[in-house]
Amino acid sequence: MKAILFAAVALASLSTRAIAAPGCALAPGEHTVSLQVGADQRDALVIVGAKAKGATPVVFAWHGFGGSPEQLVRAILPADFWSDAIVVFPRGLDRTFEQFGDLKKPGWQVRGKEHGDRDLAFFDALYKRLQGDHCLDERHVYSTGFSNGAFFSNVLGCHRGDKLAAIAPVGGGGPFEPCTTRIPVRISHGTEDPIVPFGFAQKTAEVWSKLDGCKAPPAPAESSCAQASCEGSTEVVFCSAKAKHTWGGKGQAESVAKFLRKHERGVARASAPSGKAAAAAPAR
Repeated sequence: MKAILFAAVALASLSTRAIAAPGCALAPGEHTVSLQVGADQRDALVIVGAKAKGATPVVFAWHGFGGSPEQLVRAILPADFWSDAIVVFPRGLDRTFEQFGDLKKPGWQVRGKEHGDRDLAFFDALYKRLQGDHCLDERHVYSTGFSNGAFFSNVLGCHRGDKLAAIAPVGGGGPFEPCTTRIPVRISHGTEDPIVPFGFAQKTAEVWSKLDGCKAPPAPAESSCAQASCEGSTEVVFCSAKAKHTWGGKGQAESVAKFLRKHERGVARASAPSGKAAAAAPAR
């Protein structure tokens, strides 16, 4: 009887070990992840926090037009605010914008179906890779970005809201097509921005407020934040600063992190109203 009992205990222990979730395949530190996405070779700088263990929160951070992952690291400050998480800094492919003529620099699509949705496909591939490496907590996946990267964060909120818990675009605009997503959004913009006018952020606040079932869009006084009264677990926060086209320093990094961390995907959210809001065409 004892032999049978011991054998049963050993078998149960073995079974438990067999089904235990494996740890993240990426060790703490910096990694370059390269992926073939369609016809394009894509890469991203991935920073795994020193305190990250197993499946962790993941933040996608998208640089501006002509920027780079390395530049955005200095804005996001992952060691200060995401030491228990993974921050993914994708690298854009060359593109142009009409107001800049033939100038080609790394950037992102600003609406669905632009450039064959190459950047949405890149996000999907990175998400799947981190998921396969057991590094991604699906309840806590976020997106932020600056300028063109903020436009793309709004594209993701519109088209990949089923995978994101919240977004925090800085100095951008959009979305520019009908959406049915409800998602918490924090918008940040300089009132004196000469590159992406402040009106783009105001329109963004209107669009997300309508989608999130808010009573009215938030309207911050200069250098302040305002929050809309919205339905369910969604919220729209709009922060202004007396500034030009800039990320905003360490305070911005901390505020973005605090906002994103509050939210978890999987909390029940109703579908957006059938009216489907959309903003005006982008300037950048």
